[in-house]
Amino acid sequence: MRRSEGSRKTFLAFAPFLAWAASAGVLNAEATGKNPTPYVILVTEGDGTVQAVFDRYPELRGSWEELARFNLLRAGRPLEIPVEMLESPGRLAKVGSFYGEAEVKRSFDSRFIPLVPNLLLREGDEIRTWRGGGARILFDDGNYVLLKSQSRATLVSLGSREQPATSRLQLFLKEGSVWSRMEHELRGRFEVKTPSANTIIRGTEFRVKVEPGEATRVEVLDGRVDFEMGETRLSVGRQEGAVAVTGSDALAPSRLPLAPELLAPLPEEVLRNESFDQTFRWGAVEGAEVYTFEIARDDRFFDLLAERQVGPEASVRIQGIEPGTYFWRVTSIVRGFESSPAASRYFVFVHRRP
Repeated sequence: MRRSEGSRKTFLAFAPFLAWAASAGVLNAEATGKNPTPYVILVTEGDGTVQAVFDRYPELRGSWEELARFNLLRAGRPLEIPVEMLESPGRLAKVGSFYGEAEVKRSFDSRFIPLVPNLLLREGDEIRTWRGGGARILFDDGNYVLLKSQSRATLVSLGSREQPATSRLQLFLKEGSVWSRMEHELRGRFEVKTPSANTIIRGTEFRVKVEPGEATRVEVLDGRVDFEMGETRLSVGRQEGAVAVTGSDALAPSRLPLAPELLAPLPEEVLRNESFDQTFRWGAVEGAEVYTFEIARDDRFFDLLAERQVGPEASVRIQGIEPGTYFWRVTSIVRGFESSPAASRYFVFVHRRP
């Protein structure tokens, strides 16, 4: 994805905003399938009156006076909204985390504005990420999708709380890729649609990618998904992938390649130097044309520091990171299919004075 000059001008013109936080209640609730942190609403300077905000967000109950008293209101201050003032028959979603440059176009607005943590997302909202960016969309049942670099996706349907068994959660991936690990039981049907195919999620860990020519590639790391293209349906199982190409009704599963073995740095190794300059190495995988290398500040790779595609050499040199603890992992790509990542390792970089 390339940033256009017109997009850059839009960003500069509408950058001023207030962050409105909506309190979601319990601590550490993400592990139990609930959202632990506030929701956020972005109010731009073109939103006009306070009443317009309430009209656009029917989930907000109560009144402006109540919110002002709750927050000891001051100009420019984030507003916390008590959980009892959020009410919606539909399921909620928010930006669980993001890294790099990522933006949202809300269902009632034509402008893209920068993401902020815990931003409340609604049906019709579109998220896009630029090179080196990513965004984790967190649903209120605790499950999530991670929108990878140079991607665009729209929340078509978030489903219903009142009829969870027949509820449908649908994401439209226009370009780029998403990755997800279903950590909680799905409520109803979950679909990832693309310009050429539909993926019905029944498994626990998967990737969906939109490639040049609007081809769709699905890779199942664990569990199973149903892959549909027109009237053709294919069940794709653990460690399998498939490709749907516009104009062809052929679908067949392929085995995913092997994950590479990580070699250096060693597990839990402490690296001491005046500045960071490290060559990461892993075992070569037969037939691999390229490898994807990731380094992150957390073991779930939600806070990504760097992502590189390298090859065919099984190594990459990374320089200039700050002291701290980091995690790294590598996948192999063979005939377009990407492996599961090798088990991640962490290392510690300590600055050594000259």
